[in-house]
Amino acid sequence: MFKLKDLAINIGVMLGTLTIGLGLAEIGVRVANLQGSTKPIDGGHASFIPTFFTIPDLTRGWSYRPNAEGLYKDEGEAYLKFNSAGLRGPEVSLKKPTDTIRIAVLGDSFTSAVQVELEKTYAEVMEKELNNKCPYLADQKIEVINFGVNGYGTAQELFTLQQQVWDYDPDLVVLGFYIGNDLMNNSMKLADNLYSPFFVYDKNGNLGIDMSFPSKSLKEANRYFNVKIDLLPGWLINNVRLLQLARQIEVNYEKKRLNDFMFNLESNVYRQPKNPEWQEAWDITEQLLTFFAKDVKQQGKDFLLVTIASANQVIPDANIRKAYMESHQINNLFYPDQRIKALGDRQGFRVFNLGEPFQQYAEANNTCLHGFQGTCGGHWNEKGHKLAGEMIADKLCKKYLKKSSAVNKKS
Repeated sequence: MFKLKDLAINIGVMLGTLTIGLGLAEIGVRVANLQGSTKPIDGGHASFIPTFFTIPDLTRGWSYRPNAEGLYKDEGEAYLKFNSAGLRGPEVSLKKPTDTIRIAVLGDSFTSAVQVELEKTYAEVMEKELNNKCPYLADQKIEVINFGVNGYGTAQELFTLQQQVWDYDPDLVVLGFYIGNDLMNNSMKLADNLYSPFFVYDKNGNLGIDMSFPSKSLKEANRYFNVKIDLLPGWLINNVRLLQLARQIEVNYEKKRLNDFMFNLESNVYRQPKNPEWQEAWDITEQLLTFFAKDVKQQGKDFLLVTIASANQVIPDANIRKAYMESHQINNLFYPDQRIKALGDRQGFRVFNLGEPFQQYAEANNTCLHGFQGTCGGHWNEKGHKLAGEMIADKLCKKYLKKSSAVNKKS
């Protein structure tokens, strides 16, 4: 009897002490203004919704928030400003100014480039290079509009083209295809994020659109990203600072684990596909790119597909690249670039591969074109954007603008 009473007292004292300790700790982190992360609203995409510059989109999964602005710190650091149409940069009129050649650039995070300031992005570098150095422009001006959005795959970029880009009446469309993960993003069987539209084969082998993503929960949408503390009620996590700190620790761990997983998954991009999932991913991607090019052609516009190199392809140290290839049984790091170039040759659209010239530049100058704060991985840094903008501008000037100038002279 007395032993049970003593046990109950001891448990009560322990619980009381624990409660007081947690309460003091909660007060401490609030006084110190330590910040963690809150639980996202269910039904959104964990990486992009909610943020200060993204909103849900029932067609594309997410898009940029009109008129949003604020400091963004991830890899690099930049102050982001979006116009009333949700495009990064100043306001752009739907009506194209006279004596202007308008270029629309689409792509994922390499194109939206939130890691660097606006004027350092490759789209802005392109515009400056073409306006200042292309001899075929005469009295015309180049205007580049950036439609890139973090995390987009080719399906989302196709919807952006059809639902937004044509309203601006561009003369030329440039699509940036990121070798590192665009292939996976186009496959519902391989993508890490399922909160987006996908093109899929039905039981009869016909390619159609799966728009089921709005009904997916966060856990379903983020296949490889599982934060266990989110099993607790959202109201509890979002009101207790200690839980928010614990959540941030787990989120950081999950991001690192996911990055490591995707790093290994990416190695399949550089090899001839042998299993059905990767064969299907290539089939869908090639059909999407072909359809994209045909849509541009049907509008009477010109098209250029630019393949954006992955960090693995352009690490300046040849020994590191060799070790990566040997460890993942890769014979040719530029297999995907060459395959997409061959697709363009077959289907009649131009492809500009950045991979090999980027590798040559990085090795010759012993410089990292990807990465920040001493790293060589991740997104392009300012050097990468500058080189890409200059190379693409030179390509456009010689191939597209020279042709346009010749046509104008004849007319």
